[in-house]
Amino acid sequence: MKTMAKDLTVQTNNRLTFIDDITGLKNFQLRDLHLSSYVVVHILEGRASFCVHHQQYELAKNDMFICHPDIVLERTTVSLDVELRCTALSPEYVEELAVLASENWDIRRYMEERPILHLSDEDSLVCQQYYTLFKSKMRHTDIPHHRELMNALVQAFIYEFHNMLTAHVCLPTSPRSSAEILFQRFQRLLENTNPKVRNMGYYAEQLNITPKYFSTICKRVSGKRANELITAAVLKEVENALRNTSMSIKEITHRLDFPNESFFCAFVKKHLGRTPQSIRRGT
Repeated sequence: MKTMAKDLTVQTNNRLTFIDDITGLKNFQLRDLHLSSYVVVHILEGRASFCVHHQQYELAKNDMFICHPDIVLERTTVSLDVELRCTALSPEYVEELAVLASENWDIRRYMEERPILHLSDEDSLVCQQYYTLFKSKMRHTDIPHHRELMNALVQAFIYEFHNMLTAHVCLPTSPRSSAEILFQRFQRLLENTNPKVRNMGYYAEQLNITPKYFSTICKRVSGKRANELITAAVLKEVENALRNTSMSIKEITHRLDFPNESFFCAFVKKHLGRTPQSIRRGT
């Protein structure tokens, strides 16, 4: 827990950030805020006002405001009686959780165009319960499988939020392009391949397309190159093995199909900036 400028009380682990004590900011206008994360603002009491791209948004009780990275909140004000919950997720964490999987593209576009969701009392209470649980679990980082536990809780909330969204708004539907369908097949293939194959050509072959076209659809649909997506999945597998198993480095090297320990250690050092041993020790 840390306090910023005696105005905000913030709890963060660099992937998730929670803010709910804003006593020092009430009834004041904030300077423009440039967001680098996904930010969710949930109003429990009182009112707040935000301006994004010259569009003014007024929020009241039970309203939820969704902010995407690389936007600027202008002329932000909150009332004296405001009570809110604010959650920020780093873009890297959102990617890790597959929040922006291909089946959610339409929802993402909808929320970018209409960032305010008016919750019912029941849905608002559910969001508060999740928020309280998140903060509680964040305080106990020393428990076994803490990272996996937090991921599971966030993923559970994503499903809850999806249900809230579909219950309150009429989502636009549009046919998926062939590229989006192929990308979704690739995601499922990557998820179910254990250990992860690091060769892009393997996935292209499984999808019956050329490596060049495979790379093109990954970039078009996700904004990431195929090799970046594959490497991210491999690194997740590596970190899990180092943090949550008792296998030796040699055993992990063999289990994840690396040619030898030297190659494995160099791969980890290159992409994670630390040695396998330091990751295992948590240093």
